[in-house]
Amino acid sequence: MFFFRTAILIFSLLSSQLSAAESITSQYNELQAKVEAGIFNIQIYTESSSIPFNKINTWRLQITDKDNKPALNLSISAKGGMKLHKHGLPTSPQVEAGTLPGEYFIHGLKFQMDGEWFIQLVLSKQHQEITEAEYIFEVSYQQPH
Repeated sequence: MFFFRTAILIFSLLSSQLSAAESITSQYNELQAKVEAGIFNIQIYTESSSIPFNKINTWRLQITDKDNKPALNLSISAKGGMKLHKHGLPTSPQVEAGTLPGEYFIHGLKFQMDGEWFIQLVLSKQHQEITEAEYIFEVSYQQPH
Protein backbone atom coordinates (compact mmCIF):
# COMPACT_ATOMS: atom_id res chain seq x y z
CA MET A 1 0.00 0.00 0.00
CA PHE A 2 2.83 2.41 0.88
CA PHE A 3 4.48 1.80 -2.51
CA PHE A 4 1.19 2.44 -4.31
CA ARG A 5 0.63 5.79 -2.50
CA THR A 6 4.23 6.84 -3.17
CA ALA A 7 3.86 6.00 -6.88
CA ILE A 8 0.65 8.04 -7.10
CA LEU A 9 2.31 11.00 -5.35
CA ILE A 10 5.31 10.90 -7.71
CA PHE A 11 3.04 10.63 -10.75
CA SER A 12 0.96 13.51 -9.45
CA LEU A 13 4.04 15.72 -8.95
CA LEU A 14 5.40 14.89 -12.41
CA SER A 15 2.04 15.60 -14.02
CA SER A 16 1.80 19.02 -12.37
CA GLN A 17 5.36 19.90 -13.46
CA LEU A 18 4.61 18.87 -17.04
CA SER A 19 1.41 20.90 -17.15
CA ALA A 20 3.27 23.93 -15.74
CA ALA A 21 5.92 23.52 -18.46
CA GLU A 22 3.24 23.23 -21.14
CA SER A 23 1.56 26.35 -19.74
CA ILE A 24 4.78 28.39 -19.96
CA THR A 25 5.46 27.08 -23.45
CA SER A 26 1.94 27.83 -24.67
CA GLN A 27 2.26 31.42 -23.41
CA TYR A 28 4.98 32.01 -26.02
CA ASN A 29 3.35 30.51 -29.09
CA GLU A 30 3.49 33.25 -31.75
CA LEU A 31 6.11 32.13 -34.27
CA GLN A 32 8.18 35.14 -35.30
CA ALA A 33 10.95 33.49 -37.30
CA LYS A 34 12.78 30.36 -38.31
CA VAL A 35 16.53 30.90 -38.43
CA GLU A 36 19.18 28.48 -39.69
CA ALA A 37 22.41 28.60 -37.73
CA GLY A 38 25.09 26.15 -38.80
CA ILE A 39 23.97 22.71 -37.68
CA PHE A 40 20.90 24.11 -35.85
CA ASN A 41 17.43 25.31 -36.71
CA ILE A 42 16.02 27.93 -34.35
CA GLN A 43 12.37 28.84 -34.02
CA ILE A 44 11.69 32.12 -32.23
CA TYR A 45 8.37 32.56 -30.42
CA THR A 46 6.86 35.56 -28.61
CA GLU A 47 3.70 36.18 -26.57
CA SER A 48 1.97 38.21 -29.28
CA SER A 49 2.13 38.54 -33.05
CA SER A 50 3.88 41.92 -32.84
CA ILE A 51 7.07 42.65 -30.92
CA PRO A 52 6.15 44.68 -27.80
CA PHE A 53 7.29 48.32 -27.93
CA ASN A 54 9.14 49.77 -24.92
CA LYS A 55 8.28 46.85 -22.63
CA ILE A 56 10.50 44.17 -21.12
CA ASN A 57 9.60 40.88 -22.76
CA THR A 58 10.67 37.27 -23.07
CA TRP A 59 11.16 35.14 -26.17
CA ARG A 60 11.08 31.36 -26.38
CA LEU A 61 13.56 29.55 -28.60
CA GLN A 62 13.03 26.01 -29.82
CA ILE A 63 16.35 24.68 -31.13
CA THR A 64 16.82 21.46 -33.05
CA ASP A 65 19.65 19.95 -35.04
CA LYS A 66 19.39 19.23 -38.78
CA ASP A 67 17.82 15.83 -37.94
CA ASN A 68 15.09 17.68 -36.02
CA LYS A 69 16.34 16.39 -32.64
CA PRO A 70 16.26 18.85 -29.70
CA ALA A 71 19.56 20.66 -29.11
CA LEU A 72 20.44 19.93 -25.50
CA ASN A 73 22.90 21.47 -23.01
CA LEU A 74 23.65 24.60 -25.00
CA SER A 75 24.97 27.81 -23.52
CA ILE A 76 23.47 30.76 -25.37
CA SER A 77 24.26 34.44 -25.17
CA ALA A 78 22.06 37.11 -26.71
CA LYS A 79 22.82 40.68 -27.67
CA GLY A 80 21.30 43.08 -30.14
CA GLY A 81 20.55 46.61 -31.10
CA MET A 82 19.91 48.92 -34.03
CA LYS A 83 22.66 48.85 -36.64
CA LEU A 84 21.49 52.04 -38.36
CA HIS A 85 21.55 53.97 -35.09
CA LYS A 86 24.75 52.24 -33.95
CA HIS A 87 23.52 51.33 -30.48
CA GLY A 88 22.78 48.17 -28.57
CA LEU A 89 19.87 47.05 -26.48
CA PRO A 90 18.98 49.15 -23.41
CA THR A 91 18.95 45.90 -21.40
CA SER A 92 21.23 42.91 -20.87
CA PRO A 93 19.19 39.86 -21.89
CA GLN A 94 19.78 36.55 -20.15
CA VAL A 95 19.17 33.12 -21.69
CA GLU A 96 18.13 30.06 -19.70
CA ALA A 97 17.16 26.53 -20.62
CA GLY A 98 13.46 25.72 -20.50
CA THR A 99 11.87 22.60 -19.13
CA LEU A 100 11.27 20.94 -22.50
CA PRO A 101 14.09 19.43 -24.60
CA GLY A 102 15.67 22.04 -26.89
CA GLU A 103 13.72 24.90 -25.31
CA TYR A 104 15.43 28.11 -24.19
CA PHE A 105 14.13 31.49 -23.02
CA ILE A 106 15.62 34.94 -23.58
CA HIS A 107 14.56 37.21 -20.71
CA GLY A 108 14.97 40.98 -20.52
CA LEU A 109 14.53 42.10 -24.12
CA LYS A 110 13.39 45.69 -24.64
CA PHE A 111 12.98 47.66 -27.87
CA GLN A 112 12.36 51.34 -27.14
CA MET A 113 12.53 52.83 -30.65
CA ASP A 114 10.77 52.38 -33.98
CA GLY A 115 12.86 50.75 -36.66
CA GLU A 116 15.01 47.81 -37.58
CA TRP A 117 16.48 45.79 -34.73
CA PHE A 118 18.63 42.68 -34.60
CA ILE A 119 19.23 39.93 -32.07
CA GLN A 120 22.46 37.95 -32.29
CA LEU A 121 22.66 34.56 -30.61
CA VAL A 122 25.92 32.77 -29.89
CA LEU A 123 25.47 29.04 -29.27
CA SER A 124 28.17 27.20 -27.33
CA LYS A 125 28.61 23.77 -25.83
CA GLN A 126 31.22 22.89 -23.22
CA HIS A 127 32.76 26.38 -23.56
CA GLN A 128 33.26 25.90 -27.35
CA GLU A 129 31.42 28.30 -29.65
CA ILE A 130 29.49 26.26 -32.19
CA THR A 131 27.69 28.88 -34.27
CA GLU A 132 26.07 32.30 -34.35
CA ALA A 133 22.65 33.33 -35.59
CA GLU A 134 21.15 36.72 -36.31
CA TYR A 135 17.50 37.69 -36.54
CA ILE A 136 16.57 41.09 -38.03
CA PHE A 137 13.07 42.49 -37.47
CA GLU A 138 11.01 45.68 -37.33
CA VAL A 139 9.53 47.26 -34.21
CA SER A 140 6.93 49.98 -34.49
CA TYR A 141 5.05 52.01 -31.95
CA GLN A 142 1.31 51.77 -32.54
CA GLN A 143 -0.95 54.40 -31.02
CA PRO A 144 -3.89 52.97 -29.03
CA HIS A 145 -7.22 53.56 -30.79
